[in-house]
Amino acid sequence: MKFSKKIFLLFIFSSCGYKAPPPGKPDFENPKIKVINLKDKDTIRDTIKISLEVEDNSKIKWVKMIVDGKEFIIDTIPPFEFKLSPPQKKINILFQAMDKWENIGSSKTFEIFGPFIDTVKVDTLKKKKK
Repeated sequence: MKFSKKIFLLFIFSSCGYKAPPPGKPDFENPKIKVINLKDKDTIRDTIKISLEVEDNSKIKWVKMIVDGKEFIIDTIPPFEFKLSPPQKKINILFQAMDKWENIGSSKTFEIFGPFIDTVKVDTLKKKKK
């Protein structure tokens, strides 16, 4: 009797933490991220709301915005939207999404500039140095 209880407990503990795939083939595809209202090399003058469309066969756990290599905001509830204020300098933004099978997809990197006045000053300084 004691031996069968040990085997049963061993079976229970060995199955803990195992994430079984759904019937059939599990999802191996990375989520695909489409950024709706932001373009590479955009100049931001006012606070904007960035909207994303994330496509995947599985449920999306989170979507995050990474600014200059640092995690900035995480959103877990669709629709996935992020607010961005005008930056004081040039920044690089990347979006990542993870599905329930821990597949991570990334968008392209967006180079974003602050108000136009800052861009003019930078260009003028570059021309003077030449």
